[in-house]
This record gives sequence, structure tokens and C-alpha cells, in this order.
Amino acid sequence: MDPNRKPSDPLTPEALQYLANTPVVPPPPGITSNFINPATRAPLQIWVTSILLVISMIFYLNRVYIKARLMRSWTWDDVTLLLAVILGVADYGLKTYGVREGWLGRHLYDIPMLKFMNPDGPRYYYTIFVLGPWIYLFLKATFFLLYLHIFGRIRWARISSWIGFGFVVISHGVLGIYGLAVANPRENASWTKYALGFSVPIAVFGLVADIAIFVIPYIAIAPLQLSSTKRVGASIIFLTGASAIICSVLNIYYRNKTQYSKNANWDATLTNIVGLAEVFLGITCACVPTVAYGFRHSGSVYQKIFRPSTYSNSRAQYSHPPTSIVQRKDFELVSITSKSHIYSHAEAAVSEPEATLQHERSTDSLDVVVIRNNESSVSAWDQELRTIEPAKVSGFKGRGVAL
Repeated sequence: MDPNRKPSDPLTPEALQYLANTPVVPPPPGITSNFINPATRAPLQIWVTSILLVISMIFYLNRVYIKARLMRSWTWDDVTLLLAVILGVADYGLKTYGVREGWLGRHLYDIPMLKFMNPDGPRYYYTIFVLGPWIYLFLKATFFLLYLHIFGRIRWARISSWIGFGFVVISHGVLGIYGLAVANPRENASWTKYALGFSVPIAVFGLVADIAIFVIPYIAIAPLQLSSTKRVGASIIFLTGASAIICSVLNIYYRNKTQYSKNANWDATLTNIVGLAEVFLGITCACVPTVAYGFRHSGSVYQKIFRPSTYSNSRAQYSHPPTSIVQRKDFELVSITSKSHIYSHAEAAVSEPEATLQHERSTDSLDVVVIRNNESSVSAWDQELRTIEPAKVSGFKGRGVAL
């Protein structure tokens, strides 16, 4: 190399040839660098993360359909989940691009220095680093906002959810702002040292949030008297949440291993896999509660496919309302609470001396309610008209049809 060469001067052909044929690190004894067809973990990462992406998107699109078409109701957790999905898909695209281009998934001794010195490399690594805290912020916040909506009437669950929400926003928000303001190539030439130093804390904060996300609904639901079907459904949800916790633990392990690895580009592939798995399993877990609602709702496309006779009967029933309707009243059943359920935002149609309630936006499987004369106690039935148990009405407002 010419000692008088300035950094801005173009490289000579000899220098380019040297960089193109020299590996980033010397290969181990007995191994020869392979720049043509090197060993790579790219297929492993692409296949595993792509399958998880497809599964999570199926559940997410199902949630969007149910919220838009059946519930006709949107809450703040829908906004945070949408942002988490957008950023998660972007993260998947960047990490897939990285292994396809050869920056990741190869041994360092199989990467020529010329490729390693590509100016797009630092921008690529920085973008992945800065996305992480914001993905986890919006994804974890989704669960706490959902719990505030579902368990808002339970004091300890409401307080715990607000604490968890505040912890996620502050911890991941601070790390996200730090990445934008300090640990970036423009502000600090050694930004990679700061970025790698915060990769493990990001995963640790994520694990703490995942544990809280798992524990809050478990404690709230455990003492309830649920049917065997609902217990199976709850078990599936908790199993998905437990798998996300396992991914969080593995994420910490592999981030720490990559941080001190002498072959970081090879080890980073497993870090990418468990990181994306944590995100996509989190998205799936956030969407699972709406699945049962979609299959139970008489107007859903699932009823049309799997139970066409029930779907046709329900459509006929709603198309031909009772002829005894004499007037309309404006009210809505704000919420119904019982020993094992919390129902909210249900639309009612009332008759005298009894009343029927057909819900549109309940948080559980309530389908029909008969309100007794005093309007303070009710009996609830599921779709098969099996008695659930007595419940209590907390208030009315909105709209209904008087029979």
C-alpha cells in the first residue's frame, strides 16, 4: 500500500485485487477460504423465519377481519400492533437481505475484505440495530393495552397493566432514542461498540415484559370455572406465550454470544432467527384471542364454510325481524360481569318482562342474555343455549329494539 495515499483517493487496481482475494480474518489451520460457494446459514434463517412470518400474518389478517367485519370496533392495541407488524416485517426483510447478500450467515474467513468494506454494510447493521427497541416497544405495549381493555374492571390487573405499559414505553423508548441520537455512524465513529453493548439489555427488558405479559392473564383466568373447550383454548394461548418467553431467553443467550464471538457474522444468524421468532410469536399470541370469536360469530365467514346450515339460519333470522316490534329505544348494555366472565360493549334488544341481548363486541363467548324483571340479574346462554351462569348488569346506554 502507498503510505502517501489519502483516504479520499480511489483504490488502485492492485489494491482492489488484494482486497478481493483477502479474507476478513485468516481461516483456521487446515481450512481454505471459499469465496465462490461458501458454507452459509442463509437457507436455515430464511426458511424458519419465513414460515413464522406466514403463520403470524394469517393470524393478524384474521384479527383485522374480525375487528373490521364482525366487531366493528377498534382499540389502541390495534394501533400498536399494526406498528409492530410493519416494523417486524421490515426487520425480516432487512435480515433476509443481509444473508442473501452474504454479509451475514457466512464465516468471516469466507468473506473477502472488499465485500466487508462495502459502505452499505454499516448502514445495514445500524438500521437493524435501531429498529429493535421500537419493535419490542409497540409489540409489548399491545398486550398491556389489551389487558386494560379486557381486565380493566379487576383492580390489581389494571394497575399491573399500567405498570407494565409504563415499563415498556420508558425502557425501550430510552434505548430507541439512544440508538438514534448517540449510537449512530454520524455521531460516533465507534458506534458499533455502543450498539453491541445495548443489544443484550434490549433482550433483557423484553424478557421481563414477556414474563409480565404471561403472568397477568394467567392469574386472572386461573381461578375461573371454565368449560373444557375454553380451558383448551386458554392453554393454547398460554403455550404460545411460553414459547415467546423461551425465545426471549434464547435471544439473550445468542446476543451475548454474538457480542463476544470471533465469528460474529456466522453466529448472528441464530440471533436473527430467535429474535424474529420472538416477534412473530408475539404477533400470533396477540391475535389468538380473536380466533375463537370469529368461529363462534354467526355472521362470520367461518360459520359459512364449516357450519353452512347454522349460517343460513342466522342470516334468515336477522333478515326477518319479529313482527311484534312496536318501538325503538336508545340504550346499550355497558358491561356484564359474572364469576367466570367479563363481557363489555354489548348491544341489546329488550322486551318486557324479559329481554334478549345479541352481542356484537363482547370480549368472550356471550351470545344471548335474558335480563330478568329487576334488570339486575341475568341468565346467560352460549350458542348451543346451554346455561353459563347468573350474571349482573352494570349499566345501560346506547341503542336497542323494544319488542
